[in-house]
Order: sequence, then C-alpha cells, then structure tokens
Amino acid sequence: MSEEWQLPYFIKNFNLDFQNKLDEISNNDRIGNLSKFEFHGYELSLNTARYLNTSCDIYKYFGPLDGKVISEIGVGYGGLCYVLNCLFNINEYHLLDLPEVQSLAKKYLNRLNIENISNKYSEHSFLTISEFALSELDGDAIQDYFRNTLLRSEYIYLMVNLHDKREMDGFIRFIGRGFDMDVFDEQPKGNYNNKLIIGKNKIEF
Repeated sequence: MSEEWQLPYFIKNFNLDFQNKLDEISNNDRIGNLSKFEFHGYELSLNTARYLNTSCDIYKYFGPLDGKVISEIGVGYGGLCYVLNCLFNINEYHLLDLPEVQSLAKKYLNRLNIENISNKYSEHSFLTISEFALSELDGDAIQDYFRNTLLRSEYIYLMVNLHDKREMDGFIRFIGRGFDMDVFDEQPKGNYNNKLIIGKNKIEF
C-alpha cells in the first residue's frame, strides 16, 4: 500500500497529541514479519504509518470520533479500524467488504481486543471512509454503496485513484449529487493524480 518515500511526510504530518498512543498502535505490527521504520521514537511498518497518517487527517477534518459510528468501505485486514480505535472511543465500526475479507478483518481485530465491529450496513454513520476501494469498484457497486452507505453518512472521507481524467471527473460529479465537497490532491503527491474527497451530506441529520 505505502512506499518508503512517503514516510517523511507521514512523520511530519503526525499529530503529537497522539504521541502517548504510539505504543498501543505499534501492536498493529505484532503479527507477521514486517519491515519497520523509526517513527517518533517507535518502530512502525509503512502501512501502520499510513493508517496513522489517515487517522491524523480524519481528526483534522472531522475532530475526535469518540462516541461516533464509523463505516469503512474496503477494510483490508482491519488496520485502519485498529488505529482509529486506539485513538478514539468509537461506538460502532462497520466493516464493509467481501465476506471473506470481513471474516479476516474480524478475526484479526478480535485478536487485538477490538469488539465494536459489525459486518452490516449502518442505518446512520457519522463518517464513511474509503481509501481507494470505492473508486476501484464497478458502477453498480459504487451506486449500491452510494445509496446504502454514503447517503446514510453525515460526512465522507474518500481517497480516489482513477487515473483517467474523465473517470475521475465523473466519479467526483456523481458523489457531488449528495455531498458538498472539497477535493484535494493526495499528500504526499506521487506519480498519479490521486484525490482526497472531504464531503458533508447535503441533508441535515
């Protein structure tokens, strides 16, 4: 997921208010034989550093997530879910993905004593997150998540990696049907024109 050249930005972007959480967060690298790098006095893998960077961004744009309901589209092994749960007292965290991916993530997170997770759609989320996964789906799946997840969410944080400009513009226009949005270049900026969409639902909850 992450590249070594991104690490200096992740270190620079780190919110020092979370310094006392790094020991717990480092448990995300406890399983497996991962390459690790120095990160504010701790050894973290690149993926954990990226999840922490995403978490710092989310905090910057949306504030603390204590007591909130979060949905994530495309959950991998559950790394972002774990890091966010280390930083905040999240009420519910909905893991939205293929059943076999959900099963893997749930097994991993249970080993780390994360118990606030669900594999079902949430009727109402404070925030829906997707790091590239949503934009990699076909049109029908995107529309399904738009109806059943995004429109039920007060806010969205979407990383988008469509490298064709027409596809990128079309995706942004589609999401804009339901959200007031700001669109930024991914940071740190790489060789591809990846975007970050920060959105607020046009409907007041």
